[in-house]
Amino acid sequence: MRATYVAVFAALLIGCASDGHNPVKDAHSPPPPGARQLSGTEISGQFIGRPHQSVTSSGQTFTEVLSPDGNARIQISGNPEATGKWKITGDVICVTYSAYGEECNIVKADDHGFWFVDTAKGTTNNRFPR
Repeated sequence: MRATYVAVFAALLIGCASDGHNPVKDAHSPPPPGARQLSGTEISGQFIGRPHQSVTSSGQTFTEVLSPDGNARIQISGNPEATGKWKITGDVICVTYSAYGEECNIVKADDHGFWFVDTAKGTTNNRFPR
């Protein structure tokens, strides 16, 4: 009986120690139903020339900068910086790195963040906080 109490107490402590957030899952979760799609002009205003940070699907943090001249830089923790290109066509932003390939996304937003949703797969590539 004592072992049961100890096991339950340990489980409660573990549950209390965790904040319930999983950075990888949070960064790749779907946008909420109320998120609206941004226009190409809005995407440019929010992301071009400003560093933005998130987490890869394997849990590595990264910082990306999309420069006004169409160049892109990404620094993924534990990897050398990669360079590439970006472009906005209509309401879709595409970023291409020789090391990682091309991703094209629509961007959805609400008061809490931005979701880059893959135009081919329909899944969230990344979420960036406001």
